[in-house]
Amino acid sequence: MPSKNISRTESWDYDRERLRDLVSLLRAVGCVLSGVALLMREVRHLPRLRLPRRSHPPKSLSSKRNWKLPFRKDKNSMGQTQTILFRPVGPEELALIAASGYREFPPRLPDQPIFYPVTNEEYATQIARDWNVKASGAGYVTRFAVSEDFLASYKVETVGASIHQEYWIPAAELPAFNAAIIGPVEVIAEFHEDTMTGSENTTD
Repeated sequence: MPSKNISRTESWDYDRERLRDLVSLLRAVGCVLSGVALLMREVRHLPRLRLPRRSHPPKSLSSKRNWKLPFRKDKNSMGQTQTILFRPVGPEELALIAASGYREFPPRLPDQPIFYPVTNEEYATQIARDWNVKASGAGYVTRFAVSEDFLASYKVETVGASIHQEYWIPAAELPAFNAAIIGPVEVIAEFHEDTMTGSENTTD
């Protein structure tokens, strides 16, 4: 009988030691968490670092011969920032552009709810040569500048490969788009069904 009392006492002492160790561990964890919380409060007050914007393509890209900007941005003589865009057109649309003094694009037809200017000459050439020629016997590539302030409310849409980039301008907003064109609409290339060879009229 006494032996049982001793074993219970030893067991209680052992459990009490374990409990004491657990309390010590919890206190240590609490100190660590308090330190982390204090560090986070200090970090919030540190000034944010802003990395400078890259003004040139990365070396890994610029070293490739075929690397091209999706579209070009320039400033005109009045200091306005402008974006150079392109649009492939057929003979009928080109005639309407010419009738405007090469200042604007004609209104869209009822079944044409969107106006699609593209961001690079290569894409425009593909459409003029491969689609406009088949559809109407001739295709033309036009080039023009548009105010960057106007284009800021639209995003560039990629519809295929990386060069297939264009803006989607609702037909109702085409008059505003035309008003944002800076300078004339130029014809820089043309393709004809009878020859299927393009003549480049680049004015760069």
